[in-house]
Amino acid sequence: MAKETELAPAPISMEEVQKQIDAMLLEAEKKAQEIVRKAGETAPAAKTVSKEIQKREKELQEPVTVKLFKDNKNYKDDVFVAVNGRTFQIKRGVEVQVPRYVKEVLDHSVQQDEATAAFIESKEREYERESKKYQ
Repeated sequence: MAKETELAPAPISMEEVQKQIDAMLLEAEKKAQEIVRKAGETAPAAKTVSKEIQKREKELQEPVTVKLFKDNKNYKDDVFVAVNGRTFQIKRGVEVQVPRYVKEVLDHSVQQDEATAAFIESKEREYERESKKYQ
């Protein structure tokens, strides 16, 4: 069986090491320039998005008038709304000023109530159809 022999790496001159280092630095510099170029292309888009977000946040802070439905049964108590640590207690049957984002929360709540009622109604009809099969 042949003996394994280790080959010693060929000696490299300092000039050759310096050439390799220079080549690596040049390649790294090209990559860095490409990253900076791409960042410069996306910066205006990011500024536009930032401005749009600021505009939307300003709109959400604008005061709007709401008047919540009131009866003497289920809808007689005040409504409590909390958004990001800010709380609001809204009296029913009275026009009040609230930030637009509070109105949006109230609108979404109504939408969810309507969707829930529609779902319950569909399940009731389904149950009626199914129960008639067993009569």
